[in-house]
Amino acid sequence: TTGGGRWWRRHGLPVRPRPHPGEWAYGYLVRVAEANGYESPRALWRGLGPRRTGSISSVRYALRLSRAEWSFMSGPWPRFCRVERVLAEGLTPSDYCHDHLRWCPHCLAEQRFLQARWAIKLCVVCPAHKCYLQDTCAVCHQYQRAERAVLDRCSCGASLISATEEHVAEDELRLQIALQHALARQVQEGSLSLSVVAWITLFHRVAALFDAKRETRPGQIAGLHRLDRALAVNRQLASLLA
Repeated sequence: TTGGGRWWRRHGLPVRPRPHPGEWAYGYLVRVAEANGYESPRALWRGLGPRRTGSISSVRYALRLSRAEWSFMSGPWPRFCRVERVLAEGLTPSDYCHDHLRWCPHCLAEQRFLQARWAIKLCVVCPAHKCYLQDTCAVCHQYQRAERAVLDRCSCGASLISATEEHVAEDELRLQIALQHALARQVQEGSLSLSVVAWITLFHRVAALFDAKRETRPGQIAGLHRLDRALAVNRQLASLLA
């Protein structure tokens, strides 16, 4: 089936997956594009026809999304969508990965969608499975981009849900659990009770402190979209707090 623009807005897409609570908006577009045979979310969006932020109501109608379902999605949208971002309280767009993909292989195997919190640069661990997130293919070692044709496969054909296990140190895990409790505005007994903004500030101060090459500019931490860099900062802060 081919077509786009006015026809889709009137009749809706043939296949309309439902968004999950806490789903990354970009990841949802990947799922919809894949289900309808589009080569990428950008191609899907172009087929739906919106050119302005005000056109979002027609997109919602084409996907047959209720207000509640629309509110399930958060995190930065692709730049080409020009949709207002829904970010975690206290976070700014610079705290998120916009084009780079991160995922927990176990969560992705259980429920095939990308959680919005995985897009936060300083979220590096899945507390549920006590494992590090991934951002590269285990076979070809390519960094994964969010703009893609298939959600859970690399362009080389390898599955993203099969990854080598790495042990997460207890102090690193505790730190990540505390950060993610703050994101959910929950209080965790026996740990530092800081706001999300305070945690992010603390991460950035530690990153600047251990920046041997002095690459950090005031208010900016270079390279945190890369998982290995964010993992190093998390390890340094966990060690310092311990």
